Amino acid sequence: MFDDSSKKIIVALYKRVSTDEQVANGHSLDEQERIMRNYCETFGYTVYKVYSDEGFSGSETSKRQAFNQMMEDMKKKKFNKIIALKLDRMTRDLCDFVQFVKDTDKYNCGFEFVLEKFDTTTPTGRMIMYILGVFAQFERDIIRQRTKIGIEGAIDKGHYGGPIPFGYKKDKDSKLYLIDEETAPIVKEIFDLCLKGKTYQQIANIMEEKYSFVTYTRRDKHTGEVTKKRKSWRDCTIGTILNNKVYYGVYESQKKNKEVNGKEKTGHIPPIISKEIFEDCQVNIERNSRNYYRNKKYLFMQKLVCPKCGRIMACNGTKKPNGKEYLYYKCKDCKTRFREDLIEETLIKKLSGLLQFYLITHDNLIPIDDDMLEKLKNGKTDNTIRYAFDTLTIDQKIDNYNFLDGIWKAISYEEKCDFIYEFIDTIKLKQRTIRGEKTIELLQINARPRYLKQITDLFKQNMLDRPLCDGRINLTTYKSRAKAEQYIEVLRDKYNIEVIDGYNQREYLTPDVLKDVFKIIKIESNNFAEKNGLLYLRVIT
Repeated sequence: MFDDSSKKIIVALYKRVSTDEQVANGHSLDEQERIMRNYCETFGYTVYKVYSDEGFSGSETSKRQAFNQMMEDMKKKKFNKIIALKLDRMTRDLCDFVQFVKDTDKYNCGFEFVLEKFDTTTPTGRMIMYILGVFAQFERDIIRQRTKIGIEGAIDKGHYGGPIPFGYKKDKDSKLYLIDEETAPIVKEIFDLCLKGKTYQQIANIMEEKYSFVTYTRRDKHTGEVTKKRKSWRDCTIGTILNNKVYYGVYESQKKNKEVNGKEKTGHIPPIISKEIFEDCQVNIERNSRNYYRNKKYLFMQKLVCPKCGRIMACNGTKKPNGKEYLYYKCKDCKTRFREDLIEETLIKKLSGLLQFYLITHDNLIPIDDDMLEKLKNGKTDNTIRYAFDTLTIDQKIDNYNFLDGIWKAISYEEKCDFIYEFIDTIKLKQRTIRGEKTIELLQINARPRYLKQITDLFKQNMLDRPLCDGRINLTTYKSRAKAEQYIEVLRDKYNIEVIDGYNQREYLTPDVLKDVFKIIKIESNNFAEKNGLLYLRVIT
């Protein structure tokens, strides 16, 4: 503290730089302090403290820690004058400067700028002071405009500033993002866990147990040196990854600036995941934020839509005195309830069919060796998925069993949960009471959009058949009889197949024969010289 009546001048020195370029081309922090101390020594000022802000622009003084601490100390009468090298070191914002002058006047604290002299006690001096303030803001606006143009130009070239996202590295020469083969698989794993319904914290716990820590790169803003750092996995780390569009190849400029409409740039970042996976994860994240019953897994968690109000139904459970646990789903608004075991019983046939498709297309349910794979991919049509479905259908006819009846029961409860969460988007049910007993009717079941797109693409590429008769017969279309016969020969490598011409041998299609038919092939030829046809494929046991 000091006595206001004392003639001794106690000063606070304030210094600031905003960028490395200013250090190189202007006055560094050390240089500013040296000049100010020499100035104080010349005039006999006593230095109370040096306040330093490094890496802050001349605007928005509210964000500068040292500046705000200096103003607080001024209010406590710890000094009676503030010294800075130039006015623009204090602020480049005219409104901030006007407020600064008001505050110093209120607390009877003077200020001086070493390289800019004017007498603030006279009208002329105050006019010059405000003119300098206007020019400081003008210079700030010019700098901001040039910086914006420079940043936009760099972004257009794929030169992005800021920390390098986990899963990427930056090429030293081109300055473009490259996929980091060491960490990118971890990013894929994080998105995969989110697709399976895991929360941020659950994913962080899995990552902590499996990888111990997250490794990321940071560039020193002074030296430019890139170093690797480590930190523990936390839910906020997972959230940052799952909400970053960079992972499907999109850079968002001005993402954190809510006052500016940021722009999205594509074409320079190699994607680690697809856009469809990212969007599915956003749906899961939103649903997770509204679902509070997360102490255990549920088959249809975040999937059931209330038939009355359309709200996603919450999960819960109750345990009877006999120890048996019942899991159910409840709408918080309409109080509608569904028991899980009754839902599963209603949907088992539909879910089994979807699970069969999922296992064939994702988990290689039917092993195919390299020689067979080469035959199936011979030509423009890829028959791999078709062959897998036909193999299942034929084996069921030979062994007289229904694969779908056993497939659902064969997997664990946790595997069922993971499949439903990843593959199914929403399920809509209707509950009825008939003769005092509650029954459940399926109104609608929707697969995830990316899986619907996958199925649609497979149909368009003629890689997937249309199931008939509850999946007992597969319908295939070929553009020529030669293509059909080529595929039939592949089947004959493993099975005894009889081909019946549906146009010329109709009399052979008796009920006994039809029960062994596993495939119908339509020939829709573009060649006018070749007739269309209908072939029935029957397995001979």
